Amino acid sequence: MAALTPDKAEKLSLGNRDGVLATFSSVANSDTWATGLGTCEAVFITNGASGASLGATYSGGTITFAASTGLANVKVLAIGFK
Repeated sequence: MAALTPDKAEKLSLGNRDGVLATFSSVANSDTWATGLGTCEAVFITNGASGASLGATYSGGTITFAASTGLANVKVLAIGFK
């Protein structure tokens, strides 16, 4: 389990919610990311890998990734509150 730092991250204002759109060069199973949000309500993950299972759990503002294999060039959108 590694604590990840995004290669690029943009903070978003989504009406009454906040968001962070981040790009990671690689993500592995059980890696974590502290989003800077106080609470995450939803997480969306994209990657071009075919056949890879992607998922995440979140507690407070920290996301723990669940991936069937190591992934490259991953984009993550976290939505929640500051």
